[in-house]
Amino acid sequence: MSDPVEPPSVQISSSLRSWKIDERRIRGLVSHMAERLGVNHLEIHIDFVGPTAMRQINGKFRNKDKSTDVLSFPLMEWQKPKLIEKANKAKQSPTAERNSKMLRGTKKGLVSFEHERMLGDIIVCLDSADKNAREDGHDVAREVCFLLAHGILHLCGHDHKKPTEKALMFRQQEILMNDAGQNWRACVRRST
Repeated sequence: MSDPVEPPSVQISSSLRSWKIDERRIRGLVSHMAERLGVNHLEIHIDFVGPTAMRQINGKFRNKDKSTDVLSFPLMEWQKPKLIEKANKAKQSPTAERNSKMLRGTKKGLVSFEHERMLGDIIVCLDSADKNAREDGHDVAREVCFLLAHGILHLCGHDHKKPTEKALMFRQQEILMNDAGQNWRACVRRST
């Protein structure tokens, strides 16, 4: 009998004093997203940073001298992006237990991870998230959930450079956001 699939290890770090982060809620959101994508056995690191740190990271890794709201650094290569629908079909498959130590996907996209434990890193700039939320007229915690969904999809091979890729990624992102319901509430807030 094979080992059951372990829940993801979601590591969270932040040195920001101006924000309170509910790590339990963040872990719950990201764990649920990882489960829906069929990668709930891999480790994910999330780092909440300020605009200065984000600008430095964006400059170093993307040669862009500006801050941004979210960056993702995948540590796995995908032939095709992971899809929520395929992850659900894999759970219902008779071989699901046997595949508990593999990334589920198409035959071309099936990747063994027995030696791999890390899906990747997501870096979120909370000040940018707050600015986006105010511009869009919603709560900063909802924006953080949105950015985490966006980030995890990048870790799972999604991109939005081409219109077809963008449409697919944004459909998947919408599903993850709908699944989150109101569970994002109070996941982050400004310190008083």
